Formats: sequence, C-alpha cells, structure tokens
Amino acid sequence: MFQHILVPLDGTACSEQALPMAARIARASKAKITLMRIANIPLEYYAYANAYTPIFTQQILEVDETEAQKYLEKLRTTPALISIDVQTEVLQGQPTASILLENSKLINIDLIVMCSHGYTGMKRFVFGSIAQQIARHCSMPILVLNENQPDQTQTGKFPILVALDGTSRAETALAPAAMLSSILSTPQPGQIHLLRVVQPLATSMFTAKKTIETANEMALESAQTYLKAVAEKLRLGEPVNVPLQVSSSVCCDEDITHALLTTAEHQAEDRPLLSALAIATHGRSGVSRWLSGSITESLLGRAELPLLIVREHALEAEGADTHANKEAEAKTKKEVHSEPAQTPNSANVAPLKKEPTSSQKPFQRILVPLDGSERAEQALPVAAHIARTYGGSIVIMQAIAPSFSSTRYATGVTDEALAQTHHYLKLKTEQYDVSDLPITSQVFVGPPAEMIFTAAHLNESDLIVMCSHGETGFKRWIRGSVAQKVTRSSSVPVFVLYDGDQPLWQHTIGTHHPVRIMVPLDGSPLAEKVLAPAAYLSTCFSAPAPGSLHLVRIIHLPATFEYGQQDSVAEAIQQETPAAEEYLHTIAKRLHTGELAHLNLQVTTTVDHDLDIGTRLLKVATQSEAANACDVIALTTHGRSGFSRLMMGSVAEQLVNEAQLPIFVLHSTNTRTEQ
Repeated sequence: MFQHILVPLDGTACSEQALPMAARIARASKAKITLMRIANIPLEYYAYANAYTPIFTQQILEVDETEAQKYLEKLRTTPALISIDVQTEVLQGQPTASILLENSKLINIDLIVMCSHGYTGMKRFVFGSIAQQIARHCSMPILVLNENQPDQTQTGKFPILVALDGTSRAETALAPAAMLSSILSTPQPGQIHLLRVVQPLATSMFTAKKTIETANEMALESAQTYLKAVAEKLRLGEPVNVPLQVSSSVCCDEDITHALLTTAEHQAEDRPLLSALAIATHGRSGVSRWLSGSITESLLGRAELPLLIVREHALEAEGADTHANKEAEAKTKKEVHSEPAQTPNSANVAPLKKEPTSSQKPFQRILVPLDGSERAEQALPVAAHIARTYGGSIVIMQAIAPSFSSTRYATGVTDEALAQTHHYLKLKTEQYDVSDLPITSQVFVGPPAEMIFTAAHLNESDLIVMCSHGETGFKRWIRGSVAQKVTRSSSVPVFVLYDGDQPLWQHTIGTHHPVRIMVPLDGSPLAEKVLAPAAYLSTCFSAPAPGSLHLVRIIHLPATFEYGQQDSVAEAIQQETPAAEEYLHTIAKRLHTGELAHLNLQVTTTVDHDLDIGTRLLKVATQSEAANACDVIALTTHGRSGFSRLMMGSVAEQLVNEAQLPIFVLHSTNTRTEQ
C-alpha cells in the first residue's frame, strides 16, 4: 500500500523530524522516499521584489533552488536514510498546498509524512491554513507528526486508534491504519483500537427524562454492536488481509475532539498504549459533522500523537489504480507467458471495488419507522433496496405511545410491552430478508413524531423511509399532525411511500421500466437542492435502466384571473413561459454534463400554469398517458425565495395527503444530503 512516500521539507529541524518515521515505514514496506522542497524568493527580498528586474528575480530563485538541492542531497545521505531508495525534488513557487498536491500526483505518491509546528516557513506551511487545505484536498493518506513526538526510530508494536462513526466513509481509514500498524509492528501483529464517540441526546422539556436516558443507552449499545462487527471483519481480513489484534471501546461525550484525544493519549485496561490516531475526513453524512470543519483542524493543533488523515477519495482512487494494474499485469502475462513481479505488500490488500465517490454515496444510514401494521412494513423492502444499492445500513424503530398517569414523566409502558415490541421488530428483519444488510432495531417511548426525530439524531440518519395510509396507528402518524411535523421539521430527507395497488418496488425493481421522478422547480437554488437525491433515488429503482427525472415549473397565476382579467393573465403567461422553458433546459443540460452526468439520466420538462400550485402538480404527475406519468414526486420544502410560496405551507402537506404517489421531501436547511 505504501510504495512511494513524500516528505515535504523547508530547511528547519522541525520539518526534518518527519524523516525517521518516513524511513521506518519505507524500510518496513520496501518503499522509496521523495524529499521535496519548494524554492521561492526569500522573505527578506519580498519588500523589494517589485524594485528588482525579472532577470534579477529569476537569479534569486535560481540561487534558492541551488541551495535547496544541496540541502536535500545532504539529507539524502544521512544515516537515517541509508539503504533506502531516496529521490529529491525541488519545485519553484510559493509554499502552498496546491503545488505540493499537484506534484504528489504527478510522481504517484501514496503517503505523505510531514511534521507540524515548524517555527519558520513550516509553521506557516503546516500549522495554519495550508494544513487545513492538505487535510481537505489530499487524495492520498497523510501522516502528520507533532514536533514534540516521542522517538519514532524505536521498533516494536505500533497500535493505532481508528475513529469511527458507523458509516462506510469513516471506515476508509481502516485499511491504511491496519497496514501502517502491521508493517511497523513486524514481526509482531499490528494492533488497531476502534473508537466510536456517541454524542448524548440533549434533555428537552418536551421529552421524558427516562426516554432520553433510554435512548442514550440504546445508542451506546448500538455503537458497541457496530464496533464488534467491524472488529470481526478486520480479523477475517477485510478490508486488508494482515495479522491484527483488534480492540474497541465506546464513549459518550458532547465534545468529539476531547473524547478522541483523551482516548488516544491515555492508556486504559481495554486498549494498549497507542502510537497514532487515524481518522477519515470529508464524509458527507454523519462524519461530515465530525471532520469537514473544526475536528480535523483541532486535532492537527492539539494531538501529540501522529495523526493519520485519510480522505475518502484516497482509497477509491487506489482501488481504481489496483484494478488497472491487475488488468495490465494480466495482459502482460498473456503476451509474454510469464508471471509479473509482485510488489511488496500488494498481495495483502483486499481488492477494492470501483465505488462511487462521496457525492455519489447518498443514503448511508436509513431509518424505517414501524407501527405494527403490515402497511407500515412496506417501507422496509424499499429501504433495503436503497441500502443495498449504495452500501448503506438500516435502523428500524417503533415508538410506544406513553399512557401518562398523575406523575409527569410516568410512561405506563410495561416490560412486557417493550419485550413484545423488540420481538416484533426482530421478526420483521427475518420476514423481509434483510439479513445481508447492517440492520439494528430500536424501541422508543414517547410521541411518534418526536421519537422519529430522536432516532434520526441518535443514528445520524440521512434518510427516513415511511409508508402512508396505514389503517391502524400509522394512519394517525401520516394523515394527522405527525406527518406535518416530520415533513415540515425534519432535518433528514423523508421518503413517504403511498400504499397503492402496485407498490413501487414490485413493478420497477429488476425491470427495464425507469422510475420517473417529478421535481417541481421555481428557479431558486433552494428548490434545486432536491435534484441530486432525486437523481440517485431514480437511478436506484430504475436499474438496469437509467434513472428518469421530469422537471416541472408552474407559473403561478394571480388571483385576478377570477375577476375577468384574462387578457393580462394570458400576456403574463406568454411572457414568463419562454424564460421558464429556458431555465428547465439549462437545468437539464447541467444534469447531463455536470456532477451527475455519470448517471446518464433521462430528463424531460414541463412548463404549466395554474392558480393552485398543488393541484396542478398532482395533475402533471398523474397524466393519463402512461409514458408521461410519474412514479414519485420529489420536492424541497421551506424554501426562502419563490419556492417558499410553493412549498412552505399547504403545498407540501397537500401533496403528502392527496398524492397517490410516493413523496420525497427535502428540508431546505438539511446539510447532509445537500453536501
């Protein structure tokens, strides 16, 4: 996995502290090292740079480049790098993340080892915004060392803590962490300690204290179960087949950074004394809250141990390269009839599938609320199909409504009722054949809508799938105030299924009939937020056929139409229709050429007009011509501009209550699916 290591240097002793660790990894994995330094105009010349001629400026750069080359050559022959294939590279320009990363790709670097807290250029280079940029955009793993780190020349076990959050994106740190621990611990097995930090649910005046305590306990139990499953996979050689000792722990803390640092830097009975911390960055669902902002940057500034930062794209790119290399090797073998040489450690890495990038992996943690009715259960196979398509997991939950007594927080729920509910959820997982998926079940005590929000928060869900028109409890959930609360207030996208004669999954999954999703738009960016999730939803249910979106723009007629001003209304329609059509064509072109181009979507458009937006949308969605009819409606609710008039109030609720079609509702303030 680590065959070419880059060590960026700036001439300070601090930056050179990365050399022993890089050398240790290179020797263990038989890798080569490239020492890189950027030559630029020295700081003392900046104040006078404009006064110098271009020729003199170039001479200054050439002098600095010569000095940089001498510096690297001197380091190349130091005892620490003896017997290692060491190359040197001097670049010209300002010491920025972009110039480093661009050249790293050109020379096929697969690991960057660097030290932070340099007192001169390297301090600016690593400790400030440059480090943040590298952590966000580096397409290969980066090992950041602290200047006050222990002696890295020592041999022996090298245990690494891997921070997880339950998503496959966070698990991308497992393979490089396991490989690094294994090669540095040889001949002993590597050691990995898995950690999941559960943020406790905050107390609320609207939720019983006992309910919150129970929910937090369930979240901890769920996290422990998840870590045990990940640990077992590691022991079985997934995703990397190396000898490993695996331990795990779960902690509850509101401050993620504090929990990670406390666990990493203090020894305990359930874990070894750790040598490094590994974490995946740039997740788009639950892990995005951890890592795309302050957490990684805070760890860079505060962690005393080496920090291995893995970007999700890193392993995907490596998987693609591995696949390409295998094809090339097979071709060579066929032509020359000889075995290709095998690079060290390459045989130990499990083959990685060419999977979508983070923006192509929606719906990783799906929540399915049940109520005991068969119609509510129809959401489970739909959720399972989405989870299988995008490699997600499922949480099924049921809320038991409390029967309050004279005591304010008395629930009136017996142990027998709880046991029966748990048994019911277990039976459903067996009945609907979802044993191949990561699935957990949870029972909550409290009002259904509030408990759905609680479950979504605890599980960091990025999609809620629920079925409407249940004849028992679920009828109360969907047709009454609960549905309005969920669709109006949920920070998680909600997919509300209609209990019709032909459920969505029975007449589309596995056929060549594309699932056509109607997307109402009004020209605002807020309305367009639903395009990406709608595209992935249609692609999921349409396979092997391409997905299909039908973009609709309704021109809202003024109420004056009712009072005989037909001419002015007709003129308004004539003026607005061309602009509306052009707008939809622009969106369609973007879907075909932009970030969603790889989905090869079928896109059609309709511009219409009406006094009643909701009624017109329903008519467009249920056209009599079968070829033009839509299977799903996807819309953004609570827009802030024109779309607020369409969706903030009655229209979304009207569609949920009246449409005999599944409805996908995305709240405009939602960030997980939006990213």
